[in-house]
Amino acid sequence: MSSAPDEAKRPRYDVVIASPSPAIDSYYIMDAVTPGNVNRARYAFHTAGGKGNNMARAVTLLGGTALSLGIVGGLSGQFIVEELAREGIDADMVWSEHDTRRCSTVLTPDRHETTVFLQPGAVAGDGLREAFARKTLEHASDAAWVSLNGSLPPDFGTDTYAGLIHVLASRGVRTCLDCAGDALALGAAAGPTILKVNLEEFQTALAAGQDWSWRLAQERFDALQAGGTETLVITDGPRGAYVFSGGGARRVRTQVDSWVSTAGAGDTFLAAMVVALNRGRSLDASVVYASAAAAASLQQPGCGFLDPDDVTYFEGRTTMVAFTTEGSPQ
Repeated sequence: MSSAPDEAKRPRYDVVIASPSPAIDSYYIMDAVTPGNVNRARYAFHTAGGKGNNMARAVTLLGGTALSLGIVGGLSGQFIVEELAREGIDADMVWSEHDTRRCSTVLTPDRHETTVFLQPGAVAGDGLREAFARKTLEHASDAAWVSLNGSLPPDFGTDTYAGLIHVLASRGVRTCLDCAGDALALGAAAGPTILKVNLEEFQTALAAGQDWSWRLAQERFDALQAGGTETLVITDGPRGAYVFSGGGARRVRTQVDSWVSTAGAGDTFLAAMVVALNRGRSLDASVVYASAAAAASLQQPGCGFLDPDDVTYFEGRTTMVAFTTEGSPQ
């Protein structure tokens, strides 16, 4: 995964991001929040959100190219498409008769608090699972990677991502998976090239009912590797991220002294990792870059936003060390 594609054969996009549950994300920056009272924001803003759009934004701000695929509807869907175009992000959406969901994030930066309210996704509607899968497969040849991100509409089967991974793998397409729950458990078993999850998601979907240890994580990765997965990344907030590959287990961590919001850092991590791999960086160098980019995103309100100069700064504050899964990473 460390070699860059020949320039003459480079695909149009670094990554096609297939994420069927976009949202309008609204951010309210507050001095404080008192439940049961009227709370006035310092300011507010609204963006095209959802894990896929967050990742596409970060890819773009890092100098890469992304195509965002999803299912949208109504005035909310129109807003998302227009916002992506304004940000210079290509999109090819499936249109639904149902209005796209809206989610809200309340930030109190002085207290380092981030509170997120997620509206559940609406039923997509007849035929939209097939339309979404068709678009994903049609665009797969346009990119170096296909990333499958986020929650599924309630009328999609939890095997949706797994089915796409199987087809894409049969075509030699490299895939990323970043989701949770049953979709994660089934999708991981299908063998995505990169599996990126947070620690809670990993424990719930892939280690439920087991006494947790990093040895268990290694055992789970060994099984995933036999099914085709090359890299497992488990993010763990301020404790950094843990990387499993054929080269062993490593911990990457970026020193961050202050932050505005922690929302969406994992989406930025995966975006930066893919961009770096496509630019010819080694896996370890790509993960260091990804950790630095995630740290940079913590300095901005909103998901997927970052300043490239901050990424450079945080690369100098990022370390990677090998660890044995028989003990606890230091």
